[in-house]
Amino acid sequence: MLYQIEVTYNKPFDLWAIALLSAIVQIWVEADLIRLFFAIPLMFVFTGYAITEAMYPESPHSAEEKVLLSLGNSIAVNIVGGICLYWIGIPLTVSSWVIWLTGIVIFASIVALFRRMLAGQDSAHSLVIRINIRSVILFALAITGLVGAGYLSVQAVKEQPRQGFTQLWLLPSATSTEMLVTGIRSYERSRTGYQLEIQQGGSDMIRFQFVLEPGEEFGTTVPIDIALPDMGQVEARLYRVSNPGEVYRHVDWTNSRKGGK
Repeated sequence: MLYQIEVTYNKPFDLWAIALLSAIVQIWVEADLIRLFFAIPLMFVFTGYAITEAMYPESPHSAEEKVLLSLGNSIAVNIVGGICLYWIGIPLTVSSWVIWLTGIVIFASIVALFRRMLAGQDSAHSLVIRINIRSVILFALAITGLVGAGYLSVQAVKEQPRQGFTQLWLLPSATSTEMLVTGIRSYERSRTGYQLEIQQGGSDMIRFQFVLEPGEEFGTTVPIDIALPDMGQVEARLYRVSNPGEVYRHVDWTNSRKGGK
């Protein structure tokens, strides 16, 4: 049985609504499956379609050509967007990508509408869709398989075992030649207790004990005695409280101005 549906709509305002809905879902919805469902068309359909409409307001291409142009333009926007965001120092996060792609859709839609007005085209368009039950079932199965495959890929990455680690650094102070700045950032998978020992040559040892949650950071300054003949070497050793007999991280700072190594 064949069904025919005729839809009259205004272009490109429909793209605005879809893009803004995708942005809202991507930023505020926590369910990965729903976010993935909206992310795929935003990245590979909406952006390219909006740009294609802006480039060719009179739509001289066939439906197949328009699909290929939209896909190619979408991929190009994704590549250029990644390069631009990285170059200007913006982290490649969900929010930054959504803002970039949504902005492209809205800007291209405005250009497309303006060019249509100059060409004297009516903004109202009719779309005739002919469907049958078999096509609907096949299309639904294809979409379900695509979304399901993407969801399983995301879950597989999340469930991969990840070994935690901790960063330790020892740097000269920007405000004093007699101070060093030390810091520790935890990327462990759980709450971890630490003991930090800092020693300059044969001088007394400075100790710190603290606990960090994953992602937390500990930082402090330590004095150095520039009068000591061996002041060029300062050593920092980090231990985990759960294994106090083993040095977990080790850093040496050498004062090159004193002829250190």
